[in-house]
Amino acid sequence: MSPVLPPLRQSIFPNIPPFINYLPIPDEKQGFRIPPAQVTPPVDLHDQLWRVCAAVKQLGDDLYKFENIGQKFRFDKTYPFRKKPGQEELFKGSHGGVSLTPFPSLHLLSKKDELWRNIQNMRDKENKVDMWLSKVEEMVDTGDDFWDFLPDTLILPDEWERFLSLLSCSSAKVFWIIKPSCLNRGMGIRVINKESDIADLRDLQTSVCVQKYLLSPYLLASQLKFDLRLYVLVTSWDPICIFIYKDGLVRFCSEKYNSSPDNVDEMCCHITNPEVNKTRGRYINNRDPNSCKGHKWRLRCFWDALKKEGVHEKTIKKTWEKIEDIVIKTLLSADSN
Repeated sequence: MSPVLPPLRQSIFPNIPPFINYLPIPDEKQGFRIPPAQVTPPVDLHDQLWRVCAAVKQLGDDLYKFENIGQKFRFDKTYPFRKKPGQEELFKGSHGGVSLTPFPSLHLLSKKDELWRNIQNMRDKENKVDMWLSKVEEMVDTGDDFWDFLPDTLILPDEWERFLSLLSCSSAKVFWIIKPSCLNRGMGIRVINKESDIADLRDLQTSVCVQKYLLSPYLLASQLKFDLRLYVLVTSWDPICIFIYKDGLVRFCSEKYNSSPDNVDEMCCHITNPEVNKTRGRYINNRDPNSCKGHKWRLRCFWDALKKEGVHEKTIKKTWEKIEDIVIKTLLSADSN
């Protein structure tokens, strides 16, 4: 008889909510199937959090070994929701009592084209409110840039003619970034200008997002472009409850940034995804999680590096507050649909 576990366990720290009891994961190396543990159902099934045990196990293993997270062959082997036949049934059989149901309409956040439509919809609503307020009150400051954290986006093939017109009117020094709506790990991303070959974008079968490329990104002394990878947990939607992990990842390009039109095709100085930069053989793994070495750092190490380069701590705090603000607005934009 498998053990019976309560669905939640209390934290040993004050003012910290209880934790979910994670269920055992079959270990292929042991050569046998671990019987699923039984979990007593919570009083309200709505409170049962969506749990991804196998993915959490893989994440822990990678962090322990200081290896790069996101290697496709390892990720696909353990992540239980890759939409492959039989995977959902296999996961249920090994993890009794685990709910597999994610939040409804999760694609509104995960797909780039849907995300842009959400933000655009919120901008339209804000404009209508501004017009109403201007008639009712005088001198009302509604903050015109409230929803302007995402750059204007064109969605191909629907807006092909408009994109072609903008591209033809721009100079070769103006770059555009192309992102497939449904892909990840840098697949299909490229940077172009008016001299690039874009014939393949005319008759697309899947959605692609186009944005004007930011030619003057903030750079550290290394002159490598970077981005931030942050982790957000939503435990409830109504009422909404959001947690953000204070530490994260900072991913660097493997070649120095260069905005010359001659370098428009050099993806390793424009795109930060490790999968893209590893293709040129210059990518350096960071074996020490507390160091600022290699092309992937911890976020807390990045903040320290900024301070050493003269960035004031107040500026860093303000940046983090803006990040939290963007997270909240992004989630709320999906709720509007």
